[in-house]
Amino acid sequence: MKHVTINLVSLFSADILRRVLGFVSVVYLARVLGASGFGWISLGFAVLAYGTVLSAAGLPTFGIRHIAQKGSDDIVGVIISDRLLSAFIVFSLIAVCTFLWIPAGTERLLILIFAFSIFPQTFFLDWYFQGKETMKIIGAARVCSSAVYTALAVVFVHAPEQIIWVACAAVAGDTAASLLLIRKFRKEHPEVRLFVSPSFGLLKQSIPLSVGVVIAALVMSYPPFVLGIFQSTTEVGIYSAASRLVLFLLIGDRLLSSVFLPASMRRQEESPQKLASMISIAAHWILIAALPVAVGGILFAERFIVLVFGQAYIDATGVLKILVWYFFLTMLHTIFTSGLLAVHQEKAYGKIMAATAVLYAVLVALGTVFFGALGAAFGVVLSEGISLLMMWHTLRKILPLFPPLATPRILGAACVMELFLIIGGDMNILFLIPAGAAVYICFLLVFKALRFQDIKTILAKLA
Repeated sequence: MKHVTINLVSLFSADILRRVLGFVSVVYLARVLGASGFGWISLGFAVLAYGTVLSAAGLPTFGIRHIAQKGSDDIVGVIISDRLLSAFIVFSLIAVCTFLWIPAGTERLLILIFAFSIFPQTFFLDWYFQGKETMKIIGAARVCSSAVYTALAVVFVHAPEQIIWVACAAVAGDTAASLLLIRKFRKEHPEVRLFVSPSFGLLKQSIPLSVGVVIAALVMSYPPFVLGIFQSTTEVGIYSAASRLVLFLLIGDRLLSSVFLPASMRRQEESPQKLASMISIAAHWILIAALPVAVGGILFAERFIVLVFGQAYIDATGVLKILVWYFFLTMLHTIFTSGLLAVHQEKAYGKIMAATAVLYAVLVALGTVFFGALGAAFGVVLSEGISLLMMWHTLRKILPLFPPLATPRILGAACVMELFLIIGGDMNILFLIPAGAAVYICFLLVFKALRFQDIKTILAKLA
């Protein structure tokens, strides 16, 4: 089995297992802690998520590029040192805000323990192994974190009064995962010294990269927040139901970014022409793979919503029909982002993402005020689309990029598939989806948007 296939299988399997463990812990804690306690746990994880993003400050992405392009391990100690420094600053800010806004008691301690987890996360060397394109250990570490957290939560939390143990379990899970990665690194590179000596220059260079990560973290959490202010909790529930299904689809984007980012950086080291060719080929395959998902999502939105959430969430159908295009645009966004970082355009990337942040905040807020959950979803998709165009336009000035020549033929095959699905709309969905996929592939071949040789080539690369 080829190296890239092993990486994809490892990450996909780990992500699925993590989601199963996450589902078990969510269901268990929701029942044991009650609505109020579970709300505090959700707040704790939200604080930890933003603390992690801010303390990372773009350093992992900077490290991936360094490892992928130069293969030098000397940067590991520097990045760990810088992350420790930024983690101390971020934790201090969280602590100050916590003492100011949360009354003394269990809840304050809970948030502080959750936030403390950013310290063991500074030693989470997934970025190093991603740069080396060694994904098996990353998957193992992520599963280890989820398994330790779930096991400790189930063993020690049996009543709302024991809620502190949930935060302790989160810290233990992150610590276990970091120790696993550190042990693997030390075993392979015993000669590398993990010194503590912050490099403010490196931290300054990496800050623009953190902007995009912050935006990505905000995408799914900001709309419910705005909906809660300007609309109602019902609108929040409608939007959240649709976004949960889209989050599941985004497993594909996470796999793509994990594999494509280090690969694009290696191609840039070989030659800009090879990187441009790689990006064009990736865009071609993303159109082929993601477009039918978006089209099918529109047609089957109501069935999926009712099947997963029940008839009470039928109003989320329209939101899902819009948000499914966020998945499609994000897949393309990922390859252009990787290309921009591969050619050392961190400042351009930071400017685009900063502009996207402002646009995103304004469009989602306006959409929410005037059209509720539907408007929020439209704001998310529109801002992502504009950001994608800015990424492509900027990268095109540096690399010879052109839209895939087969784009009209791919669109034609998708239209035929859509017509088939509409005509066969009364069929069982378990039959209709694979039948629609078969029709789509057949017409890709008929329209010569896809050749048998293309299939053989991709299978040979994965075999």
